[in-house]
Amino acid sequence: MSLITGLDTVYPAECVTMQGHAFWGNGLDASREWDGIAAAASNIGYPAGANSPSCVDGAAGNVTAGAHLVRIRYKNRSYGWVGEAGTATSFTAAGAKIMTVSVTTSADARIDCIVVEMTLAGGTVYYNAGEFPNTTANVSVNRSDTTLAEYTLEWDATGHFGPPPAAILVEHRGCLVCGGTPTYTTGTAKITTTGTTVTGTSTAWKTIIGTDGWLFLPSGDTTPSVVSAWTNATTFTLNKSHAAFTARGYKLWSPRQNKVYISKSGFPESFGDNLALYREQEVLQNRADVLTSIQSYFGALLILGEHSFERFEWESNYSDGRIYPIPGNRGACTHKAVVNVEGTIYSLDRAGFWAWRGGAPQTISRPVDPLLNRIAWTYVAKFHAVHNPIENLVEWHVATGTTTEPSTVFCWDVDQKQWSIRSYAYAMTAADIVPDGEGIMRPVYFDVNGFLWYDGIGYTDGAHPTCSTALTVDSGSTTLTANIAVGTLYTGGRTMAGVPCYWEEGAQTFWPTANSATRLYASAALTGTPAAGDTIQVGRIPCTYKTRAFRMGSPIESQRGLYFVLEFIPLPESKTVTVRVYEDLSSTPKSDWTTVTEGQPGVSFTVGSADIAVDVSTAEGRVKIPLGDLFNKDLEFEVDIADAGVPVKFLAYYVSSQLEKEQEP
Repeated sequence: MSLITGLDTVYPAECVTMQGHAFWGNGLDASREWDGIAAAASNIGYPAGANSPSCVDGAAGNVTAGAHLVRIRYKNRSYGWVGEAGTATSFTAAGAKIMTVSVTTSADARIDCIVVEMTLAGGTVYYNAGEFPNTTANVSVNRSDTTLAEYTLEWDATGHFGPPPAAILVEHRGCLVCGGTPTYTTGTAKITTTGTTVTGTSTAWKTIIGTDGWLFLPSGDTTPSVVSAWTNATTFTLNKSHAAFTARGYKLWSPRQNKVYISKSGFPESFGDNLALYREQEVLQNRADVLTSIQSYFGALLILGEHSFERFEWESNYSDGRIYPIPGNRGACTHKAVVNVEGTIYSLDRAGFWAWRGGAPQTISRPVDPLLNRIAWTYVAKFHAVHNPIENLVEWHVATGTTTEPSTVFCWDVDQKQWSIRSYAYAMTAADIVPDGEGIMRPVYFDVNGFLWYDGIGYTDGAHPTCSTALTVDSGSTTLTANIAVGTLYTGGRTMAGVPCYWEEGAQTFWPTANSATRLYASAALTGTPAAGDTIQVGRIPCTYKTRAFRMGSPIESQRGLYFVLEFIPLPESKTVTVRVYEDLSSTPKSDWTTVTEGQPGVSFTVGSADIAVDVSTAEGRVKIPLGDLFNKDLEFEVDIADAGVPVKFLAYYVSSQLEKEQEP
């Protein structure tokens, strides 16, 4: 089932749940809502009532004589949400009659009720004259002014319309809060002949840029132009002539980038005030910054830019609120990179990772700062973070190096105040925490191939517990189908669809679209054909874990060498993992090792090789890898598992000297 189609693919939509509904927005397309039942999502905001309903006197009744204003409003009874009222009709009632009102039903599936609003004779204030099913063309109103005056409206008279497109949505104090729009830079733009027509290549420009006064600035210009009209995904018109230029980079942004829109409390479909204007608040004023995140923090809204941070508070009315700047120059690279863990805000900005619990933000990323230059900031719109309550980790999923998807995960251990880095076979494009079948909150991940995974349950980025971790290939396989001679394939649920599989002999990772009890069906053709007897590892294989950089100081007199220590729960049978050492942030592991006669138990070096074999069945559950005299160096350590049948659990790692254990710097 597709709830929404045609959304921008570069700037992912943000989602928040409120009052049993899900609300989406990306700042380019109309913001949407879904009640969990309908076949498709709808634009936030209910339609306005039909204009100028016709009214006639009917049979004897109770309507008071005189001139009444009568109008129609659409409503959803389940939630009490309403749209704007239509234009009113002035009707002079004869008195002591039933008033028959001809109404137009709404085609919007969310509307199940038509409200007739009416003033007292000669009055201007509207009351609820009756609510009727959204199936009736003619309804009967039979309330005298005395009775009508008892039915005051349960909603404001005006302001019941949705927000403008917004990239950030949060729930705060019963209000839906929206704000922010992306700076659009996808593709290139040009003006072929001096004039107002701009043509794009590899662009997906949306209608909003022509209706909201977006600003256009091609590379090399210093003054932006205003977009006056949108034509299609690759063409728009400026409000004034511009000199011709060849295809180049550009920026498109909304003048609303730093505005926050706040719905009426309890009415997430209603973003207007009593003057039918947006309920809005300008933020980050005079900060030379762009809104990137909004966080609900107890009674306040936290407003973050790329390098700014402020707190917005109000008591009864947002318009009476005040904005307080937070000391420092920290912010958020994107809304989804901010996480609240038990009152502490954790965020990633271009300067690194930081935490805040009042006062000034505190930097927490110094141990991994040297790795920040590997982050591919071009794809920052895809970055996201989640709190893993099982391990009490804050996980930031980012793209690094030449990758375009967030497959690298920076993990901050909230309890131990330590960093680790993970990676997935296939990037996780979104994550959240949800209760499992036993009510335990766990992270759930959505990968780039369209599959959902629970953390710690079943086959998170790996094999289902009932599936063999190593499979032996049978004859008759093809580049798209692997026949299995030995091993058990999981055929329940969604089968093994999406599970990473590694064909050892072909050194290739693939994922199946489906499987039977004896066959795996690859999602794309392999580079070769698996032969009988080949091995397919099921799960995240090869699996690599890399530590943060350790800064080795100068040795003291009693120190005669360094060790990298791994602690683990020993396996019952002999199994090995590979450890590599990276010196001074090199991208190539150290390989100029020299073996000695007296080695360390469970550790094996090979001359000229970067791979150090570690036996994780060592009974002590602890191995010491000698590093020699590597003082005054930055050292990183990588643990590589190439066998899915090695379910080792590591407990700790650290660097020690021969004579005494040192604390991690």
